[in-house]
Amino acid sequence: GDDAVPGTARDEDWREMREMEEYRRLCEERVRAAVEQAVASDDREGVTRYCQMYGPLKLQKEGVRTLVKYATQRIKLDAKEAYDALVDGFSLTGAKVTYVDAVTSVLRDIAQAIDEYLDAMRDAFGPECALEGVHTLHGESDVWGARIMARYTEEKELSKYLASQGEHSDAPGKKIDVSILMELLVMCTRGEEYIKYVLQAMADAAAPIALAPALE
Repeated sequence: GDDAVPGTARDEDWREMREMEEYRRLCEERVRAAVEQAVASDDREGVTRYCQMYGPLKLQKEGVRTLVKYATQRIKLDAKEAYDALVDGFSLTGAKVTYVDAVTSVLRDIAQAIDEYLDAMRDAFGPECALEGVHTLHGESDVWGARIMARYTEEKELSKYLASQGEHSDAPGKKIDVSILMELLVMCTRGEEYIKYVLQAMADAAAPIALAPALE
């Protein structure tokens, strides 16, 4: 009768919706599997390419966090290598390693990771997720910077120097070696350069995305 037509149309709509949901689920599974495989094989370009596919699937948060997790793992490995070289006194190549080298290496690796992934994060996931990604990567500088400087403070006995300079200290002032002052100056300079870069990267990440010329 007349009621059959609307009913059939509704059934068709539901069928199409179920098919679309199944297709979406299948796409998500394939993207996750591709990302997992790329991470396992340490395929940097593949990880970036497949993670960007989370964007069209409306999984921006998962996409940026998966990409940043991979980048962070690489940073941790490189930072640990730099820190271990301090403990041993030499890098894997046999070159002598200084604290300035270690700090510079860690900050450079983080800045390069931000530079490598910033555009991909903005384009695929939007400004908010890109800003989250930059902030998370930057967080590794706090972790490894603190570890390196704690070791430096202990090795150079800076706590004793600072204690002797206290307002109520009766101990004679301990003179700090000029070489230590120079090292601290260089490390502070590296830190300032790094922070300047990160602040600019955060500004770039948070900036609104311009429309393509064809859409203006």
